[in-house]
Amino acid sequence: MKITTLCALCTFLGSLAFAQETKKKNTAPPASAPQKQQQQKQPPRGTSGLPLGAERTAEGTYRWKDKDGKVWIFRETPFGYMRSSEAAAEENTKVTQSEKLIVVAGVEGDTIRFERPNAFGVSRWTRKKAELNTEEQQALDRFENRSSEGAANSRKQESQN
Repeated sequence: MKITTLCALCTFLGSLAFAQETKKKNTAPPASAPQKQQQQKQPPRGTSGLPLGAERTAEGTYRWKDKDGKVWIFRETPFGYMRSSEAAAEENTKVTQSEKLIVVAGVEGDTIRFERPNAFGVSRWTRKKAELNTEEQQALDRFENRSSEGAANSRKQESQN
């Protein structure tokens, strides 16, 4: 008798919980005014998720101008398209001259050691003088000019003393 009463009680409570969940799902609150405005601000999208009229500027990058005249950049990512304003996109892609500048660490006969700072530390490599590319040749020229200027300055200081 006790087991039958317990089973009936569990069944009754389970059906009440199920009824409340379905009632909550069916009676969703109406969208508030800010949500409606936000939905209206979204541009009409094509099937790919890009706004209609977006122009391809590079592989995986699109440019789109909204009705207010603001320009947006859409970049394709593994998770979909990422949107940013054109000004912010340009600011993020700027690389300062010193960040990409190659520095000559030393010259050992016919071999030159180069260094360049990067996001993971300092990148170091060596190259023969005959195998230099244009960036490395410019770095070597800057190094030699500094060396010759430094030697000239030290000679001037020695002559003054």
